[in-house]
This record gives sequence, C-alpha cells and structure tokens, in this order.
Amino acid sequence: MPRDTKSSLRFARPSVRQFNKDAAKAAVQKYQEKPLSEVCRLDPKTRQRRERIWQNWEEFAACAEVDPVDIWFDLCLGNPEVQAIFQGFLRQYWEQSVTLRPCLGPEEYEEVHTINCASTIEDVWCLLVNHADDRIMKPKRLQDRENAGIWSLKYSSRRTSSTCGPTYEIARWIPEFGTEVGLNLGQTFQKDGATTDDILTILSTLWNRANDVRCSPDDRLSFTMYVVEMGLGGWRPGALELKKYNHVKLAWVRDPVNPSVTRTICWSTVDHNKLRRLRIEREQRSSLSYALSVVPTLVLCLTTMFTIRAIRDNAFEAGFTSCDEVLHPETLEEGVNFVELRWKEEFMSDDKYIMPMNYHKFINLWNEVRMVLGSRSSLRPYSVRVGAVGRLDGCLQPALRNFIVSHSTEVFERSYQPVRLRANLANIAFGDKARHDTALWEAISNSLHNRDPNAPTRLTKKEIDQFESRKDITELRKELKYITAKEGSSSQEAKKVSSRIRYTLDCLERLEIQEKRRKYFEEADKLRAMNKSTAHLKQEVQNLKRKRFGNSSAYAAKLASLLFQTNITSALADRLVAFISGASVLNKIGDVLHFRNESKEPARCLFGCGTFFNTSALTRHVRHLHMHIFKARFLCPECKRMNLGDVVIEANPCAWSSHVRRVHGAVHTPNLESLPDVLCLLCDQQYKQRGFSRHLNTHSELFDEPISCPACLQEGRKVEVEGMGGWITHVADVHGGDRVLGAIEVYKTSFSDAETAPIDINPAEAQHRKELARRRQVDRKRKAGNAVPSGPLPYKRAKTDLSQPYAHASGDSDWEISSPDPHADEEFWVDGRE
Repeated sequence: MPRDTKSSLRFARPSVRQFNKDAAKAAVQKYQEKPLSEVCRLDPKTRQRRERIWQNWEEFAACAEVDPVDIWFDLCLGNPEVQAIFQGFLRQYWEQSVTLRPCLGPEEYEEVHTINCASTIEDVWCLLVNHADDRIMKPKRLQDRENAGIWSLKYSSRRTSSTCGPTYEIARWIPEFGTEVGLNLGQTFQKDGATTDDILTILSTLWNRANDVRCSPDDRLSFTMYVVEMGLGGWRPGALELKKYNHVKLAWVRDPVNPSVTRTICWSTVDHNKLRRLRIEREQRSSLSYALSVVPTLVLCLTTMFTIRAIRDNAFEAGFTSCDEVLHPETLEEGVNFVELRWKEEFMSDDKYIMPMNYHKFINLWNEVRMVLGSRSSLRPYSVRVGAVGRLDGCLQPALRNFIVSHSTEVFERSYQPVRLRANLANIAFGDKARHDTALWEAISNSLHNRDPNAPTRLTKKEIDQFESRKDITELRKELKYITAKEGSSSQEAKKVSSRIRYTLDCLERLEIQEKRRKYFEEADKLRAMNKSTAHLKQEVQNLKRKRFGNSSAYAAKLASLLFQTNITSALADRLVAFISGASVLNKIGDVLHFRNESKEPARCLFGCGTFFNTSALTRHVRHLHMHIFKARFLCPECKRMNLGDVVIEANPCAWSSHVRRVHGAVHTPNLESLPDVLCLLCDQQYKQRGFSRHLNTHSELFDEPISCPACLQEGRKVEVEGMGGWITHVADVHGGDRVLGAIEVYKTSFSDAETAPIDINPAEAQHRKELARRRQVDRKRKAGNAVPSGPLPYKRAKTDLSQPYAHASGDSDWEISSPDPHADEEFWVDGRE
C-alpha cells in the first residue's frame, strides 16, 4: 500500500527540499516584476518627504532648463560646473519658503520664512541626494557594473566635516549660505532637563489651576499618566501615546515580610519608537517591561491610575466595581503568592487604550499648562526625557541606562547634556570653602525656578473683540454669511471659511498674549529689582473660552490638594472613577473638604473614644478595649455618623483596619495586622487570623456527620459535635476560642476587666462620659492651682509606678489632656456605678 505524501512528512525534518518546477518559475517571475529598492523599506514619512523634495527639484530643473537626471551623473564625475545648479536649487528652496501669517500691526499680514535654521537646508540636501542615489544611480550601477563604484551618491549630515566627495563639498557650503541669508546655525531652543520638582510643578498646575487649564476629566488624568511615565524612564513621548491595555498587567503578590498582607503590583510595557519597522530581531531591545507598586501619593501612582481607568471601562475579567477591591485585597489563600488580574478578552485587542491620549493632544495641553504656570521659556516635553536620563545616569550601569531609553552612550554624551549645568563647580573646585546651601542649589537647578504664575495667560473681552474690526476678519465674516445663506452652514465651503476665521483668531490671540507676557516680564523684573510692588501688574481675567468643562475643572481643583498628599489614596481613587466617568460629583465637594481637614487631625478612635497622639496609641487603645467588637459582624459607626449608609464590617480586626484606611483615612487606622496566630483543632496546624475562615471551610466535609473533638480526645474526653455551627460554639465555650470563629489563639492577649463602651452610644452613656470629662478637668485645675474644688471628687485608685498624672501633653503619653476619651483615665477612677 503506497504511503501518503503528507504522512511521510509528519515526523521528518527535510534536509533536501522538494521543489516544484512551475512554482519555482512563478516565484522568480513574481519578484522580477518588482525589483528590490531601498525606497520600499523606508519609513512612510521619510519616503513622503523624499518624494516631495524630488518633485520640487524637478520643477526647479525645468525652470533652470537642465536635465533633472543627467546632472547627477555629472556630479558623480566631479564636474565643478554642476555644483552651482544644486546651490541655486537650495537657495531657491529657501527663498520660496515664504508664507503670509497674521500679525498685530495695521498691515494685518506679514511675510514669514518657514525655514529659519541651516540644519533644515542640510536635511533637504540629504534627502535629495539619497533619493537620487536610489532612483538614478542604482539602475546605473546595474547597467555599468565595471564602473559601479563611480556611480554612487551618499551623504550623511552627521559626517559632513570628516568625509570628502562632491555631495559633501556642497554640504560644507551650506553654513556659509546660512550666514549670508541670516539662518540660525545652531538650535533655536535651549536644551533643559526637567527635575522632579519641575514635574511636580507641572502636575500641580494642571490640578490646582484647573479652572485656567480646562480640559475633559479623561484628558486630565491621561496627561497626568503621560507625564509621570515619562518622568519614570525618560521614554520618548511618541513611545507612550495611546497606551494599550495589553501593555499593562496588574497582579496581587503576597508580601514576603508580612505574608498576611497582599500587595497590588503593575507591570507596564513600553515599545521603543524610532526603530526600523521591517527588520529581523536577533535581540530583545525593541521593548521593555517594568514593575510598579502602589505609591502613597496618588498623583504619582501609575498603578492606581491604571486601576481607575480599568474600573471606569469595566475592563477586569473578575468584574471589579471599585478600586478598593483591586488595591486593598484580602489575604491570598495558603500556598499562592501570585494572582494575575486579567483583562476581559475584548480589551486585549490593539484598539483598546488604557491611556487614550495621542501626542498632538498631549503637546497642546502641555503648552497650555506651561503658560499657566508662568514659564518664561518654551520648555519642551523632551525636557522630561533629558531630566530622567540624567537621573538614571550614575544610578544604573550605562548598558542598562541605554537599554531603558533606547540610545547609545555616544548619543547620550552628545545630545543629552543640558546647557545649564547642575554641578556645583565652585564646591568641586574649592571644597568646603565654597560650599553652597544644598536646598538653595537644588532650587536654582530647577528649569522652572524663574517662573512667574502671575504672568497673563488670557485676553480680556475687549481685547478679543477688537480683532473683529480687522479688515480680514470682516471680509471673512461677510463671505461666511453669504455662503451660509446660499449653501447652508454645513456645506464644505462654509466649514472652510469658518476654519480660516478660527485659525486667524487663534493666531492673533497667541501673538497678543506673547506680547502681553513680554511686557509683563520686562516691567515686573524692573520693579522687583528696585524692590517695588508688582501687585498692580496682576490682572484677573475671566476665562471666556472652554466653558464646556467648567464644572469638572472646578471639581478637579477641589481634588488637587488630596492628590498630592500621602496615604490618602483610599476612597479618593473611586472618586476619580466617577470624575472621569462624567458623573455628577459636584455634590461631593463637601466630602472632599472633609478629607482635607481630616488629614490634619490627630488619630481618633471611630468608636467614639476621642483623639490620640499617634496611631500607636490608638492601636494600643483598640487592642485593650475594643477587640470584643470584632467577634461578630457589625455596622461601622463612623459611616453611620457621616450618613454614608449601613456599612457591614466582617468579624475580623483586619477587616476593620482595612475599612478605616480606605474610607476614613490612614491617620485613624489602628494597626491590627500583627495579630497572634490561631490553632486549628481539626488539623493541629497554626494559621494567620486573616483568612482563617477560608481554611475552616476546607473542613466543611467533616461536618456532614457528627465528629469527635480531637482536643477533647487528647484530654481523655469524647465530645461529639454536630455541624460547623456546633463546632464554632464548642471551640468558644470549651477551649476558649471566642476571638476567632472555630480556632484558638496561640498567644492570648490579656484584656482588662474594665467595662467597654458599646458601638451605639445611648444618651445615658453619653451623659456619663460628659460627667467623667468634667470631673477630670476639675481635678486637673485643682492640682495646677492647689485649690480644693467645690464639687465632690471621685476616689483615685492606687497604682504602682504611676505617681504622676498619665495624660500629659508630651510625645510619650497616649492621650491628650483635652481628649474627650472616656477611657483615657478609666483605670484610675471609680465612678458611681462601681
């Protein structure tokens, strides 16, 4: 029986391929019809620029009556006469780069050269030469193989001075031409590096002055993420735009120091740009991935901001509905150290963006923020990359630094050194004799240290209205009115004229603001140098544009102070979810103010026991008097007091700590994490208190029928227990496991026999506490003034080694003198009920 051809190839690796004659001829013919060309492998933008410049060259050659092709052969042969033709083309290319732009003078328009730098002429020459080599010289080399070395044209702007040849001779003439016509031979901007303080200033302006920087809530958060990620690794702005969901991964990781704690970690992937697209990679340098944890300051926490966006988009496969579920998870099950939080399948495609901001929108918002913060210079987004690369240098090895920012050491040394040095040369040269104050030196090293936030950023209504009296605007308005009446406002001609009007007004407004700022800085510097006030120069101007985002911008300004504080990420992240969702959140401004005031308060017991000097004192207080509350589920009294509804807290001290941290602030959170381990009597193993209920559920099959208690059997008693409820009751009544359901603590904590206050305080109890506070105050006055009070005093219990009053206003005491805590002195006093 003959073997099947395909079946014979299943396990064989062919060493000699079996080619087909017809298929081989077809393959050859396919590529003969389309010869290899360097142009097809170029970036589309580079190819487009080459073709545009070549079209200009052909038009110039026709006007100069020269052959646009044969002249390149003469250039290869070194004919000196043809050099003048190329020089003439470059000169004409600059002279014809003239356009009319709106201006503020009576002439209304002025001629402006779109080419201001000699480097642009050099780039034009480079593109033209390389296109001619690929289009003209390559076929000539194939035709005349014996003289192929002659028919070659190459030029690179980076090797102008060190290479000879006809193309380089013309390139070395370009600086002379630039000097002749007034072109800049250098760069038109100053290279600066943004420091950490500069980045914080930019973000602070975006949020604190949100009324001046109006944008959608979605763009405000995306811009924040954009700037923070650029500041982390110094990646190019183009590498971060439109960040996709499949480039971000969130996961829960067990804390190795405290296994009962679970951390949320984020992995972000960055694809380097400015790389050849069609290439075979034999190394993995086109992208990288880095990890981030939760940062205490929300405005700098990419993990939290990615979570906010994902919750808004409902992107989690697990269906999380709040940031708290992601950022404050419960303890992982035993033996599991990593849990990936997967996205839904539809969010793994390339058209789902977790940071939906392109570079065009980013640069517009950047320039607006830069103007509002009062920058005197045109600080570019690339300054964030320059500053980040400078921070990485020295902290990392050069190889790792170059891999992160995707460049070489040569490029770093040549192009990433700011003009303004941050090094203290005087201190380096002369040591301590020339030492400067460190804080002062860091301040003057910031690129935005000379900013003036009072500089004008907008025009008044009168200044804007005066543009309507211009002749060009008047004519365009008449034309628009005529076209609208004839064809309608939605016609293409009407839209074209409207766009022209809007462009002209935007140009005029930009020029007027630049002139106002120039005059302001000049006058302000003059007055301040003479120690005179500049208050009269400050001008409050109403924002007449972008009324669309007025309400959301006002709320963003209210959130600003919280975003820059530490350890206030709880509950604030969910507010930002509502904020970027466009929900009506303005009614929560009062809650925002509450959070702001709360952050300045001392630690407070939320069971109604007053304030404490610090969290440690609060923790001791809760462990001493309130642990009995956590035996069963209960309603949060603070949420009830704030009218936030009935919030159920699980029967676990850690659940209370987690809830307080998320909702009421870290300052009021007792540290109940380090609880004693518990012993499971069913398997005789010790476990952490957090998550023990999950372990107990693993024994649920044992309760399908009555079981004998193993601990009682060891004591010589046989006690049968029915069901899990009966087991929990038995452990609590017989073995003292009344703290954790179904288990006993390995190291018990001793509790005072003092009476503890219930969660809901009745009027009689409140009156009793008030009376205790009054008695303590009277006693303190008596001791301070050696006076006998008029009212009766309670008796004081004797207590060894505590001869001094306990509640002194010092850092060593637990409670403040003015604390209304009814338990503060309870161990010293005998009230009427005793």
